[in-house]
Amino acid sequence: MATIAAPVRSGPMLSRKARVRLFWLKLHRWIGLALLVVMAAFGITGSVLVWPDTFDAMVNPGRYTPANASGFVPTEAFLEKARAALPEGDRISGLRVTESGTVMVAGDVNGPPPAGLGPPSRVQVWLHPETGAVLDRSAGTGGFIWAMHAIHGHLLLKTFGREAVALSGVILLFTSVVGVWLWWPGRRNLVRALAWRKQYSKSMNLHRQTGAVLAVVLILEAATGTWIALPRLFGQLVEPSAEAARAPTEGPPVSAPMARPALSIDDAVHRAAGALPGAGPLVTVFTPSETNPVWAVSLRTSAGPATVLVDDTNGSTTVREEPAPGRAARVTSVMEAIHFGQGPFVWTIIIFASGIVLTLLSVTGLLIWQQERARRMKRGVKA
Repeated sequence: MATIAAPVRSGPMLSRKARVRLFWLKLHRWIGLALLVVMAAFGITGSVLVWPDTFDAMVNPGRYTPANASGFVPTEAFLEKARAALPEGDRISGLRVTESGTVMVAGDVNGPPPAGLGPPSRVQVWLHPETGAVLDRSAGTGGFIWAMHAIHGHLLLKTFGREAVALSGVILLFTSVVGVWLWWPGRRNLVRALAWRKQYSKSMNLHRQTGAVLAVVLILEAATGTWIALPRLFGQLVEPSAEAARAPTEGPPVSAPMARPALSIDDAVHRAAGALPGAGPLVTVFTPSETNPVWAVSLRTSAGPATVLVDDTNGSTTVREEPAPGRAARVTSVMEAIHFGQGPFVWTIIIFASGIVLTLLSVTGLLIWQQERARRMKRGVKA
């Protein structure tokens, strides 16, 4: 009877500990490959949103022309210059004084929000506060920074965008923790483990070093990003009485601006300033609508912007009282400050760098996989 030879193993048997480690390494790798584009997009957009005005100024420099708007009060003559830049018959829905001092004037709704995300589309024009000269014009609400927010906050998905972002955050949190565990060399070997190793490729060295240095920040970003994606859901953990429902992506219904308000815009602003003695420069003005004949004027104060409601029918004013934020809102505010790098400048730099590192980890992870695949194929040819 012929005997059947035992199969010959191509390599040494792995210990149970090594097999467990190999399993987690493969899982870490395949998760990274599966979500490579998503994680790279989170990294790039996250870095941009740390300094949105800076990056938007690179794309739209006219909107950020330095101007002195400290004593700016809009007049009907100023609005006429804005109307001339808007489509014929378009009504002005409001204006905002930007950080650089230029004035952005928004027209009436001219379409649904781009991709169903954010506020309705409106034509917007930017004017110099002193001369009324038109500096820039946008045909709709969408733009560079809108795209960054839409990708980072919704993945350009209208229906389940926030949920997809939250799930991606959980996965990033999980794979970051696994990556740290795989890298961890022990406390005594930390410095040595961060050294550049000649036996590794450049991709492997960059992946190990950048991931290790900013691992804690990436884990923190993943956790806070998940919370921010679904704040009312997670808010139930710290404030069960908080409302759980999420507002529609498109926002509330919009009423058309009033055709002929009884008050002029400068009269409304002066009345609002009279209701807030000591208030500083103008921030925003929203014009009365056909269904709500009230001006909403925001002025800068020592405690932040304050809004005064001016009744267009009789000129009466009411300072809008903002309700004190609940525990869930306060926690969400802290999460947003951490996630977007608000606070000390050093922290802002770290958060900006973490976005670049997340993109770098995605790219180097792909290169490492390609290099190992090429080596396996080469060994197969030699065999």
